[in-house]
Amino acid sequence: MKKNLIPAVWAIVATVLGLAAMKADAQLPADFPQLSIVPNTNPAPGCLFGTLTASGVPGVSNYFAILDNSGNPILLSKTNSLGKLACNGLFVATEGAKGVDWRWVSKDAAFGRVVTNRAGNGYIADNHDFQVMPNGHALVMIYDSVYLDLSTVVPGGYPAARVDQTVIQELDVDNNVVFQWRSLDHIPVTDTYKPISKGLDYIHVNSIWFDELDGTIIASYQRDFRQHGSGLFPGAT
Repeated sequence: MKKNLIPAVWAIVATVLGLAAMKADAQLPADFPQLSIVPNTNPAPGCLFGTLTASGVPGVSNYFAILDNSGNPILLSKTNSLGKLACNGLFVATEGAKGVDWRWVSKDAAFGRVVTNRAGNGYIADNHDFQVMPNGHALVMIYDSVYLDLSTVVPGGYPAARVDQTVIQELDVDNNVVFQWRSLDHIPVTDTYKPISKGLDYIHVNSIWFDELDGTIIASYQRDFRQHGSGLFPGAT
């Protein structure tokens, strides 16, 4: 099974991203999380960037940070975050309210908004994953709740059971949907390991990836169902 491997906290970049640098010996803010640096005799060149969190620690704040190889801060911000690095050199992160107007925003290294991607066809994007494709299009994930008559599927099934499916869309540069895949069109509810009489999240996708070699979109699922350890569906542009 192929899976999109994106570090949860750090990614490595080769430049300082054009941001105003801080002096290595600058006084750190009093609420900056304490870091433990593990020595490496031959670290890769570049910078570390990501979000430092210390939830529940009194007097410590969350920071978006860019650090050099020695852990010295190049940029610190408590009010802005660049999210994760996409293949087009922009940084992507979600904003908005979950289930209401969640959207993916691409920013440049100066925190400037460049592109905003919203799901189409009446759906709302989810925050699990987002990918930029080589042609400039975007892949977004969606969790969609539908109500099904499961009384015709399993004994004792609810006649109006809520079932959460996954929708994957490819959006062009104008946010038009050019490809859409719905799990209920391809993977039946009865493939799940979970009890289904009352409804469920029967197919939980955590990440998506576009394979440039053959144009296939690859989806990585939690093991909620029997026959489909990963989803492979051609057809994207």
